[in-house]
Parts: sequence; structure tokens; C-alpha cells
Amino acid sequence: MIDIAPGSDEIYGHIYTFYYWAAIPIMIAMGIVMLILRPVYILSTCDLYSDHLERKGEAVQLPENPSASVSALVAFGCLCVILAVAYLFRNELGITGALSG
Repeated sequence: MIDIAPGSDEIYGHIYTFYYWAAIPIMIAMGIVMLILRPVYILSTCDLYSDHLERKGEAVQLPENPSASVSALVAFGCLCVILAVAYLFRNELGITGALSG
């Protein structure tokens, strides 16, 4: 049994515990919505819109693909950001300990 607000102590010392246990159901619900329901909603909406365009007899107008140099530049930028994050947080990620030992 979890003792969220013990009767013997002051309540101020247990505010963190209360908020922690109150946030767990919210985080579970948000995870279900973000990981399961939201992609289903987006795919269903796209399917309905494509059916609507077929009924009206219109073709989908897609933008042109970016050039190879722009795609390579974006990939290089993403790689630089990932490396910068790994360098800045190397101690927190355990990279320094793994390489030294």
C-alpha cells in the first residue's frame, strides 16, 4: 500500500509524492493517445481526404522533391546536432565512463 499522505508528518514534506502518483495516470493516458490514437486519427483523416479528392475527380498536388544537395545538407545538420548533444551530455549519457573503463 502506498502511503501518499501520512497522518503523522506534515503534508508539506509529501507534496512531491502526491504529485508523482497523480501524474502517473496522466502520463499513461497521454502515452496511449500519442502512440496509438493520434497516428490512427491522422491516417484516417488522410484516407478520408483522399476519398474526397477521388469523388471530386481532383488529383493530389505534391511538392517537388528537394535536390540531393539540400537533402545531404539536412542530413549533415542532423548528424551535427546529434554529435553535439552526445558531446555536451557525455557524462550524463555514460559515454565517458564506457570509454575510460
